[in-house]
Amino acid sequence: MNRGFPRLGAAQAKRALSVLRDKPLEQLRLGSRILPDLATERFAATGMQRASASELKSLQEEVRLRMEEAGYPHGGVDARSDVDRAIARTLVELDLPVGEMLRPDVWTWMSIHLLPDYLFWRWAKSDGTITEARVGGSIHRSALGRLWLRGVVFDRGPTSGDRWGLMEKIPEDAAQAILERTTVSADRRLARAVAQAWVDIGLTGTAAENLLRRTMILLRVQAALIEVAALGDDELKRLADEAFAREANGAKSLS
Repeated sequence: MNRGFPRLGAAQAKRALSVLRDKPLEQLRLGSRILPDLATERFAATGMQRASASELKSLQEEVRLRMEEAGYPHGGVDARSDVDRAIARTLVELDLPVGEMLRPDVWTWMSIHLLPDYLFWRWAKSDGTITEARVGGSIHRSALGRLWLRGVVFDRGPTSGDRWGLMEKIPEDAAQAILERTTVSADRRLARAVAQAWVDIGLTGTAAENLLRRTMILLRVQAALIEVAALGDDELKRLADEAFAREANGAKSLS
């Protein structure tokens, strides 16, 4: 879908959230069936052809279908994780234009106008408010943008026999810890190697979080010193494995 997408500023999103916050999910879902007049929405001044209302509606319907198949709007923490992964897969499979998707204000528009029910179901606090970073912040914290980014980075490709296996195994916190370190995540192969090495370690809880944090510091230094783009996939995996092993052994020696 090589189209330009509408954009929404943080101040406009804040006003929209104040209007939406008291509405039940079903009302949010039904209300989002009627999109704003795209002639009045903000797009890039130049560039690719603009997305039409029918194209945006098709995207909305496809994502909603996958959400419902994954358990939306029922269930607890597990359901939220399943729905998140379903959205991530769908956004990648729709082949959205990378340049547009790297803009936080595109995800702001999509959160408010295409999937407001997901936004509130997933991120609303007990008082109905939503942290502004989930709507108008960086892509790494954006309610929808973070899912697209996770899918793009951890996607093993359509020819893989286990295309989404890595994304299915790595939890939210670990994924964020990798993706927010742009020195690592800028190279998708390195990010996947790190994620796979972390999964292979098999740790959970605080121990896993601490090990990942220490290893990411080491890998960021190594990525700045080594031409990682010249390394093969096996070499990248070995680099990540050795970094985790080094930090794990260092922690044992201090205990």
